[in-house]
Amino acid sequence: MRTRRNLVDAPRSDAYDIVVVGGGTAGLVLGSRISDNSNLSVLVIEAGKSRDDVRSQIDYPQSTYYTSLVGTEYDWKFTTQPQGSGGNRQFSWPRGKVLGGSTAINGMYMTRPHRTEVEAWEGIISPQDSSAASKWGWDSFSAAIKTSETFHTPSADLANSLGFTYDTSYHGSSGPVHHSIPAVTRPVITSWLSSLSNIGVPPCHDPASGDIQGGYISPVSLNAGNWSRSYARAAYIDPLPPRSNLDIITGQTVTRILFNTANPPVATGVEYAAASGAEKKTVGVKKEVVMAAGVIGSPQILMTSGVGPKDIVQGASVTSVLDLAGVGHHLQDHIKAGVVFKALNETSGDVHAKNDAESNSTEFRSYVSSALAYVNMTTLLGTDGAAAVIQSATDALSTASSLVPSGSTEVVEGFKTQYTTTLDFFKKDTPQIELLLTDMFPGTITLQAGIQHPLSAGRLYINSSSSFDSPVIDPEYLALDTDRAILREGMKLARKLGQTDPLKSYLGDEQSPGASVDTDEAWDAWIAQNGVTEYHPCCTCAMMPKEKGGVVDAQLKVYGLSNVRVVDASVYPFSLSTHLMTPTYGLAEQGAQIILSAYSGSSSTGQSSQSNPTSSPSSSNSASMVVTPPTLSLLLVFFAFALRI
Repeated sequence: MRTRRNLVDAPRSDAYDIVVVGGGTAGLVLGSRISDNSNLSVLVIEAGKSRDDVRSQIDYPQSTYYTSLVGTEYDWKFTTQPQGSGGNRQFSWPRGKVLGGSTAINGMYMTRPHRTEVEAWEGIISPQDSSAASKWGWDSFSAAIKTSETFHTPSADLANSLGFTYDTSYHGSSGPVHHSIPAVTRPVITSWLSSLSNIGVPPCHDPASGDIQGGYISPVSLNAGNWSRSYARAAYIDPLPPRSNLDIITGQTVTRILFNTANPPVATGVEYAAASGAEKKTVGVKKEVVMAAGVIGSPQILMTSGVGPKDIVQGASVTSVLDLAGVGHHLQDHIKAGVVFKALNETSGDVHAKNDAESNSTEFRSYVSSALAYVNMTTLLGTDGAAAVIQSATDALSTASSLVPSGSTEVVEGFKTQYTTTLDFFKKDTPQIELLLTDMFPGTITLQAGIQHPLSAGRLYINSSSSFDSPVIDPEYLALDTDRAILREGMKLARKLGQTDPLKSYLGDEQSPGASVDTDEAWDAWIAQNGVTEYHPCCTCAMMPKEKGGVVDAQLKVYGLSNVRVVDASVYPFSLSTHLMTPTYGLAEQGAQIILSAYSGSSSTGQSSQSNPTSSPSSSNSASMVVTPPTLSLLLVFFAFALRI
């Protein structure tokens, strides 16, 4: 049966022109945009469910925090290897296992990377093909982001109370993903920008400009028409009419890509199953496979298909199809911790706990505490301190390179590229620390600091031939001294901010880590036990030259394969100082155009996936949605709060 939203119980064809693996952030953009061309048949295969039975927990923004889907069947529930510099703890890595992926369960922040990062990305891949690389330069990439979005200007009174400033020329006005600031705010948020200014962090006029240095109130993925979450499914799929050339199946995990014996190998089919041990089914591929299974799923499925480091692939009892050393390497992520203060006034968590008319209003349920700041190295450490850290990190490159867990010279060269690129960021205005404020818990306010450009890099690999078994995830958090020093100074800055007017008038005593943590050694020990991921992993199928351990080229094609691309957050060549949802929408928009251009001989009917910017991104979203009362433990709520992809 086909539904209005192009969901089907099973593929309607034995083969499709384009098979998209993963129906998350990028996958649904690809399915929607590519099927604009009626002469290209598209199948999207998603492992998670459609979301229909948990819609209220997705649609209301505050449900992210109080009735989170983290830890449920809608979460992949990944965990890392024990982290030596993280107190030997295993870190929880929630990822959305639902149509729409992590955009359905995340913290909704719509932020963009710094211009210098995007220019560096273009520079890394440019020697290979400068024309293709230009698609990843600032002008092209920011234009692709704008294509994905519709920005709703807030009321003047709300904007003025927050100090929220913007330039509409930097924002999209007719894209599928709606974003704005919540309908209401809290008094403590109005103190954010002036308090930052008082510690030397200036306000940022509009980070969408490419200069994200400073403090601001972030827009979130919110439809101002009904204050519901605007996410990949609601934005790109729900508005579509039935399309004869687009099928989307859910509850099916891709187990491997099937290749012929040609040189280079050609993908001829995709194998999938509903569960481990269930019957495996195959769908044919006429033109190409597009991996959009995310930073974990894409490298994992490549490896279970025989594409990746030969020793890893064969060690998992998989026949090697292509020895591609970089698959799974170069993994980076943001790690953060928070200084917790007693709240002297009612927090949003207190309001929510009352379960009264205010807390149950649609406007209050739209509230997300999106107070952010990005701080560069000089602001964080001072001129002399920054110079000392940069010199120390420069001197450590050789030693750090020797720690790369690969015998491949290509992978080692890729690590060096990540490392030296990050050193360049240290010397510029590129942010190194993100500061965030949250008041989502009763009685407390937390000021967080997260490192944005770790020098440490880890890897992901399989130890089983089954895609139903979780891969081994080792981000190597804080493995290098420089990372520990930068995060430590970020935590000190968060504490200083909490002791600064006017914010301090809202805060009581520091509850954690407390006054006893007052030396570098004490901070390092505390962070090791209390740091958590910011849930922004990337780079496991990096867009770098193959001789630097790259996996895809500037056209997103996997090196050494005829017709496989990767289009998701795994292709970033290094960690970006942003939450990854917005750039990944832009990445997928750009990827879709690359694919459409490759088959430009197929005429388009001009179907459009863009919704009316003044309407709901989903005709099924409405202000009459019912939210289930909160039942999750504080731990799971904390994980949901931290999930700001």
